[in-house]
Amino acid sequence: MKKSDKPLFSKPVLAGLMIFISIMVMVLNLTAPPAKYPKVDSEQWQTENQIPITWINQARWQGTNKLELRIRFSHGRDQDKKLGLTDALFSLLMLDTLPLSTSSINQRLADVTTQLSYHVGNVESELAITLNSEANYLNASMDTLIPWFNQPQFKARTFLNWQQSHVPYYLSNKAQLEQALFPKNSLQPLDGVLDEYSLSLEDIKQHYQVLLSSIDKITLVGDLADPSQMQAYLADLTQGTTFQASPMEQTIATKVSLQTQTGEQLIQSHGAFAFNPIRSAQDWISLQIWLPYYLSQLKHASNPSYVQLHFESSPIQQWAWWSIEHQQSVLQSKPKLGQEKYRQDEYFSRSVLEQALSSMSEEDFDAALERFQEKLASYVLAPSWWARLASQETSTQADHLSLQGWNDTYAEAIYDLSFKDFNASIRRLVISSSLQELQQRQ
Repeated sequence: MKKSDKPLFSKPVLAGLMIFISIMVMVLNLTAPPAKYPKVDSEQWQTENQIPITWINQARWQGTNKLELRIRFSHGRDQDKKLGLTDALFSLLMLDTLPLSTSSINQRLADVTTQLSYHVGNVESELAITLNSEANYLNASMDTLIPWFNQPQFKARTFLNWQQSHVPYYLSNKAQLEQALFPKNSLQPLDGVLDEYSLSLEDIKQHYQVLLSSIDKITLVGDLADPSQMQAYLADLTQGTTFQASPMEQTIATKVSLQTQTGEQLIQSHGAFAFNPIRSAQDWISLQIWLPYYLSQLKHASNPSYVQLHFESSPIQQWAWWSIEHQQSVLQSKPKLGQEKYRQDEYFSRSVLEQALSSMSEEDFDAALERFQEKLASYVLAPSWWARLASQETSTQADHLSLQGWNDTYAEAIYDLSFKDFNASIRRLVISSSLQELQQRQ
């Protein structure tokens, strides 16, 4: 074979090939299907009173009109001077708090497709607003929301009616579990109930001013045709407010606890346990896979007529709680002493939790991961899902999962999560020593 020093292509041909290849790459990028797990773009700014605002957008949302607004307050039940104040305030805020109106705020905003809801936790609270970003709808919504938010009208008759029909939060099983799981010496359940029954309308009005002075952050999610207009709206909305960061400390129970009534048959059981901080996308995904598995283990162990499991997440506290209605047979004869399925002063859930930390098989994990991959691909297309993640499930605190950390790594984590990594995350996250259980018997 003859050897030659001549180049394979002449310079004109080589230049043409480079142009052709560049064009083909551009065409492929334009015609390629959108990423299954897209990243979002985020922009930050502050109001004049130093409240941080994060705007999250995604290429797929361009031209859509769903807009999510989350206002987070660094005030929850733990900071109430009278227990029940924050729960009562948000309940009343959702009622007829517009001047000269007997309709609730949501009824008044229904015509402009705006919907409000709220969440109250131990250390923070949140007002969630779903808006239509089309100019005529958005303008009308903000014309109502800005004066309402700055100066709601709490009416005496509405407060009286609410007080007569309201069941205090502190009577619920969830409240008892939450108090046992996150103990605070200054709070007593009975005092909480009495305080909530003795609230006055003046207490509500004063507490609203406290709430306005403790805004931690604002999250905005969705496409905006005119971002500067929304900035102006948020400036007007927060003109009478003050920034105050959420507290970073939490106290978690360190001893497994059981409160049970006397009785041979277990009728209902309720439980809760806490998690260590979620540090990474791998941790977050592992928890979403493990919680349904834990629920299946509760069902298997209890043969329930009813069971529910909830995951509660805030930037400070992550915990799970469950309630079970144990199935009773009317034909079942009275068990002999020592033969009943769950004896007095015996935990129902302790062994279930301990086993669930290590009993999931690799085959079940692979199937659960595949199912969650499809669910997550649907979740990340929704502005409301990103709003929840940004406001409640990520944090700027060191060694916690941040919004930017999630955005940068989740697409790889959902594909690369191994069975070994999953087990390592779950063993670190679940604080089994914090388990609190309540039993109702007869």
